[in-house]
Amino acid sequence: MHGVRELRGRLKGHRWRVVPLLQAGLLGGLLAGAFTACRGPSPDRALEQQRQQQQARLQQQLRCERQRRALQPLVDSFQQHRATLLAIDAEVYGPSPGPKPLDPEEQRRLAIYDQEIEQEQYEKALAAWKEREAQRYRAWRSEQAARRAAAHDALAAAAAKLRAIAPAVVSSSDPPGLRQAELQPLLRCRPEQRP
Repeated sequence: MHGVRELRGRLKGHRWRVVPLLQAGLLGGLLAGAFTACRGPSPDRALEQQRQQQQARLQQQLRCERQRRALQPLVDSFQQHRATLLAIDAEVYGPSPGPKPLDPEEQRRLAIYDQEIEQEQYEKALAAWKEREAQRYRAWRSEQAARRAAAHDALAAAAAKLRAIAPAVVSSSDPPGLRQAELQPLLRCRPEQRP
């Protein structure tokens, strides 16, 4: 306590000397701060910026991995539905075997009357086969159209799910396809390099 009073007493007498020293110290601190700002960030600040950049890169990589994990099953589903639709479109109707045509050699050996009877029987069998075949073809077309509509709807739903995550990945063609140039960087978690 005694030392504090003594210090105050000394400072009272030397106040005119202390004030310029304080001003010089304050000015020196300001100038040092200005020089530090001109030199760039302090080592601590640079380390903090580097840590923040690393954290941002890590967060970006985690977001990309989450997107890739969500994207891959949607891509697989899209490709499966597209392959199904294309396979249905490529189907060709296969007619059942018709009645065996008459053998001309055998026909020559028969009497005219027998030739006419066989010809008449063949034409009836052929007409019946054509009728059955027309019904069978209509049934096949109807069934194929139903399967195609279901496959088209499934593909459209798969395309909509993909577009919700990555709109540029799905083409606008009919049927839609995948744009590999936009898809592959997303699956590799690297941004697309554009020239």
